[in-house]
Amino acid sequence: NRNVEDYVELKYAYSMVQLFSRDMLGTLTSVLSKLCQAYEQPSVHSGVLAGPQGVLLLSVIHPSLRLMRRLLSHVIRCRDSDFHDLTAVPVLLQTYALVSAVPASCLFHPKVNECRSDIVATLLAYSQPAVQANDDISNVNGTSVKPSATPEDALSRSLWTQMIQEVLKFIHSCSGPAAAVTGLEVLNELMPLP
Repeated sequence: NRNVEDYVELKYAYSMVQLFSRDMLGTLTSVLSKLCQAYEQPSVHSGVLAGPQGVLLLSVIHPSLRLMRRLLSHVIRCRDSDFHDLTAVPVLLQTYALVSAVPASCLFHPKVNECRSDIVATLLAYSQPAVQANDDISNVNGTSVKPSATPEDALSRSLWTQMIQEVLKFIHSCSGPAAAVTGLEVLNELMPLP
């Protein structure tokens, strides 16, 4: 029975690798980005999102987020501290703001909560790799960076710190209070408990 479970796990891992190698992450990021651009100020569209258009929107967003979560979690787990791609973070934050604009009185609001949970879980996947003080960190260009002398240097270069910096940039660049509040909500979810 254990061999069958291992086979199934390998089959899904292989599928994730195939999807990632065929740029599924870029495609999903592009789709979500275009949806967010269509609803540039989500709180203005909350009335429209309460109806059938919101259902259709969530029927595209929800599976896309699930797949992005699985892809990113698997790739980050495999590449560990060699993973440095943060291109999905701003799109995930915009998507969080978009789904948060759906009114709580809608019948499909539980799906909104699932989307928000998936976004937070996807962002938390960036906290998986642990950079140690003596690790070499490869630059995006492939050049090696000098090993960190202190744990503080290692922490400042960690993937989690870079992701939090992207969240703070999103909050700082928000066009209105509604977007800033959603950015702060995400930041609140991502911060470790004292």
